[in-house]
Amino acid sequence: MAFLLAALLAGSCLSASDEPVRTDGSRRAADDAASPSPAPHLGVSGDNSAGTSAKTKGSVDSTYTELAEDACEDADSDKDEEWTVQKCKGILGYELIVSEGDLRQTIDVVSPAGKKSELDLWNVVSNGFSTVGDKAEWRVTKKNGKSEPFALIVRYNVNEDPDNTEKITSYLTVSKITATGACVTDIVKPSKKANEIARTLADSARKKPCLGPKN
Repeated sequence: MAFLLAALLAGSCLSASDEPVRTDGSRRAADDAASPSPAPHLGVSGDNSAGTSAKTKGSVDSTYTELAEDACEDADSDKDEEWTVQKCKGILGYELIVSEGDLRQTIDVVSPAGKKSELDLWNVVSNGFSTVGDKAEWRVTKKNGKSEPFALIVRYNVNEDPDNTEKITSYLTVSKITATGACVTDIVKPSKKANEIARTLADSARKKPCLGPKN
């Protein structure tokens, strides 16, 4: 299935990033342009390794973890039915589960206590052929010396035109993380300021309701 996804996404140009799209047959053909970019004024490279952090303002930081196929652990798969499940390490005891089926991907957030929250990206954002980005951006706050993630930003690359498989729309998805679970609160369309907009939305995500599936 991985090479089919690569073929669908090969040669596309992502509006939210100037980086090239990979066509090497990996699970995510758009992996080089698939992560939220660190704030430019911080001077932080987009090649942050898993678990690295970039301090922003006040007590809020951004920490980046890997979603790339080779950085995650195979959890389950069925070659005949063409679906896979991978576990990706998060921060502070969290895990991200990347599921792929029917040329579409989504993410589940697993808390340190083992509670799983389905972000349901393939219904909430788009049901077109899709891949998630290669990095996850965690928005983290510090209270009384204790760090706590409160939001997650992940890029979602979607083909929404079945007549043109090379046309890809690159969204940034914003999800809130609370004691009761996680869910998508905002979807940021491609633009030059998409990363900045996504962080602003993420910092107030806990006050927002969850988005439901598109009709």
